[in-house]
Amino acid sequence: MVWILCLLLVGFLLVSYIVQANQLTRTSFSIASYEEKLASVSQENEELEISLSQASSLANLESLLKSLNYVEVNKIHYIQLLEGQMAAR
Repeated sequence: MVWILCLLLVGFLLVSYIVQANQLTRTSFSIASYEEKLASVSQENEELEISLSQASSLANLESLLKSLNYVEVNKIHYIQLLEGQMAAR
């Protein structure tokens, strides 16, 4: 009777070990997959930052303004208000 209980206990421990090893393997593959996704997203983020800095450069801004028919301001004229008068109703 004792031998049967010992065999059942050993069998239970063996099955428990196999289940835990399986879960550990699954978790390691999940971590590796997430690390690959993280590396991919980080690379894409770097590429987007580079393209943003290129798109917002001064040369690109000037060419955009020229294509929209904007002209450079040569002389600025300011409107002067009388003192005490801010807005009229």
